[in-house]
Amino acid sequence: MVIDMRGSVPDSRGRPAGVSLAYGKLDLMTKFSLILTGFALLCLVLLAAAWPPESKAQGADEAKADLIKRGGQVYKTRCQLCHLAEGKAPTKNMRFSDDEWRHGNKPEDVEKVVAAGVKGTAMMGFKNRLKPEDIKAVSAYVLGLSQPQAK
Repeated sequence: MVIDMRGSVPDSRGRPAGVSLAYGKLDLMTKFSLILTGFALLCLVLLAAAWPPESKAQGADEAKADLIKRGGQVYKTRCQLCHLAEGKAPTKNMRFSDDEWRHGNKPEDVEKVVAAGVKGTAMMGFKNRLKPEDIKAVSAYVLGLSQPQAK
């Protein structure tokens, strides 16, 4: 019989006694290693759960920038003739560069006006002239014209 350096007797397979998981015996170092590994895994899981999803937010910002860029293109071809560049029309009701919105300043409000027009004014509806995604894009662009950074 051979005795290892810790003074334990090896089992039938030559492993130090007390290390066999099959018989439920663990020495102190193995227990410590398992606890430490479990703690490290728990920390990684918690860290991953708490990590902000920057890539999704960045993707959303890029998508919004693309939408506004597309809206600018639509605006130049369909809206600029009446509302002038950057929405600075001389008539207050046609101006987008200030913070006053007669028909609502939410995206869905502006989309509704672009799609249906405004009765009793020269603003015609574009529901049959523009794709829904272009109406959404030009609405986002127009709303951006009233923002302080766009002035």
